[in-house]
Amino acid sequence: MFKCLGPDGSSHRFAGTLPRLIADGEVCQHCDNEVHRHQGPLLTRDYGFHLRLAARALLDVGNGLTYTEAAARARATAGRGPYGGVQPNGTLVAEWIDVLAPLLVGAHAERSWPETVVVDSTNFIISNVRMGTSRQAFAIVAIYGYAQQSTRGQLLGLYATHEHFAESYGEAFAYVEALGNQRSGATGAWTPPTMMLTDGEWALLNGMTGYWNAGTGPDCGTGKAPYAKCCEWHLRKNAKLALKKAGITNLDDPIQLILDTAFQSPAGWDAFCLAAQDLPQLARYVKRNDAQVRDQVARRAALPQHHSSAALETVLERVRQQIERRTFAFRNQRRTNLLLGLMRNHEIRVDDLDHYTELLREAARAAGGRIQYQRRGYCTDRAFDPRP
Repeated sequence: MFKCLGPDGSSHRFAGTLPRLIADGEVCQHCDNEVHRHQGPLLTRDYGFHLRLAARALLDVGNGLTYTEAAARARATAGRGPYGGVQPNGTLVAEWIDVLAPLLVGAHAERSWPETVVVDSTNFIISNVRMGTSRQAFAIVAIYGYAQQSTRGQLLGLYATHEHFAESYGEAFAYVEALGNQRSGATGAWTPPTMMLTDGEWALLNGMTGYWNAGTGPDCGTGKAPYAKCCEWHLRKNAKLALKKAGITNLDDPIQLILDTAFQSPAGWDAFCLAAQDLPQLARYVKRNDAQVRDQVARRAALPQHHSSAALETVLERVRQQIERRTFAFRNQRRTNLLLGLMRNHEIRVDDLDHYTELLREAARAAGGRIQYQRRGYCTDRAFDPRP
């Protein structure tokens, strides 16, 4: 509380918009100056931890720490011991994710689709060693993008879903658009990208078709609908597997050299098809992919010059390494997606502690010192569970 003294000697006490912790003999961690009692860290009303501690915890889980580890750090920093005398758990940080993470995730959401969008997914499995059984826990859809004439891409969003059905990809696209609309204050659908680059997985292709009417027709890639291009690295990988089944493993074999340029021009693909005629395994591969490859090599020069989804696969692998060891613990879809949003902030290198603290501070000021109470964002309803 502060004391206001009037000219006539009258006085009254009041609290600032944002209360502060009392500082006893504290020193500022940034400038090493002593801090007076009334200059302690900022709080929001009804919260027992100051905003910088919450920002630190959200940054930590975005970097791969578990909720329990981040909560233990916050309690130790606040002088309450690692777990405050209670059983170790991550409830404190889980609830911060519910009510505070939307501010940090929304501040860096994309506001439009880039020229090229790359999409892929990965499944997380729970295994029961004793019973010898396993089941899918959930899937994560990852969306990556390249701006016009750019060779450096950026992660656009991560979305946890029950399974990788075609509808799941549409939900992921809509989720990224909704975050961007909230950030910009706009409504309505975005202009679709010029090209969608995928590994050719059927559910993904159906999801793109259902959401954007993406395909390989003459109208696709011209502004009306995205062109659905298959990653050239995956096409080549599958062709190499077909060659291996045909007994061709020598890298100096002439057909191997033809394969190196098969996806770059119509002439290259024609040469590969001709060489594959006498190999049944390779002929089946050509028959299965001929329509797709023939169309995309004919339009390769006119489409955006992005040909591989390898960059996105690298990102997905990092995400998997961070959360695979605790797959069984993710049961709340909304909270899991917010956590993935914090991980995305880390991937695009905007997860700075001072920046996070300032975002929370401004939100608290705008709300008159009272942001949403921690327990109100908590949900355990089955509809929120990402597991099928």
